[in-house]
Amino acid sequence: MSLRDKLFGTPTTRGRAALGSGPAPWTVSALPYALTSDDIAAASHALMTNTPAGRVRPPDISDARRITSAVLYGTNYGENRRRIAALAQLPVIVPELIGRGGYPGILMPDPSASSDVRPLAVVGPTGYVGSVWNEDGTEMCKAVDAALKEGFVYATLVELDGDQVRAWLPSNRSRQPQPVANGRGRTTAPTRTSTAPGRPTLAKTGDRLASVAAGKLTVTSAQSLGACLDELVTRLENLRADVPIIGDGAAGRLLTARCAEFGIVFASPTVATSSEITNLIDEVREVSEFLDQLVDEWSDADREERQDLKDDACAFAEELVKYLAGARR
Repeated sequence: MSLRDKLFGTPTTRGRAALGSGPAPWTVSALPYALTSDDIAAASHALMTNTPAGRVRPPDISDARRITSAVLYGTNYGENRRRIAALAQLPVIVPELIGRGGYPGILMPDPSASSDVRPLAVVGPTGYVGSVWNEDGTEMCKAVDAALKEGFVYATLVELDGDQVRAWLPSNRSRQPQPVANGRGRTTAPTRTSTAPGRPTLAKTGDRLASVAAGKLTVTSAQSLGACLDELVTRLENLRADVPIIGDGAAGRLLTARCAEFGIVFASPTVATSSEITNLIDEVREVSEFLDQLVDEWSDADREERQDLKDDACAFAEELVKYLAGARR
């Protein structure tokens, strides 16, 4: 068997006119939505070259639309676990526009009913592997619907990240966080990389947060910790979107697990409502904003201003540490 056939399967010619049609993707043992192995091969080419291939287009990103990753849900069901295990045996591609290794995939509408978000299905070489349940996925569904009407689909990179499966897609959220008032007549708009830190770096977040809370902070450590906290917010937002589906009990267990991935011991409740997760997101964002402010203003600040920037960031980091320990709840 050739490498191409191993990665993409034996070429087929079925159902091009019915692109996007068919039963729920998790009920299909092979490629759903009338997709073919040629489409998966085209997705790989689109990702690697950032140009359209066949009826597949690369992610639609620009200076105003960054690319970000989202955790997939529904990955623990039996057939999905089988498809994900088979996916892990295939060769990895590393598209330059993303800078991470993974597998070619295609974005499709998920037919699941939901009152607050619209899920986005992700299909890889082995079939359906899960769905995105967050704001970015909901927004991307509109683009997917429009694309299907014109006879094409969008590619995504499917990344296996430990026990998580993630998909990369455009985000309508600004590439930069909102400006932060600095109290001295200026505002800052900190720059962030769009690529999430790796797992080893994320696992040190708890220790780095504790160091900042103890007054140990440099510009470099502020940049690193800020990026990790931004990724924590992203994952918490994904979890919050999933609460209506999985329930408060499962959300509580997942909240503890997500924090553990960042080296954070969270004295979280046995259940976690959307409101409780929102409170944690707000606490984390507050620290991240003060770290951003320090990084952006440091070079122009005098000695007294630098000390103020450091004191503010350390004080709010200390408050977050207390919150995580349950002292402020």
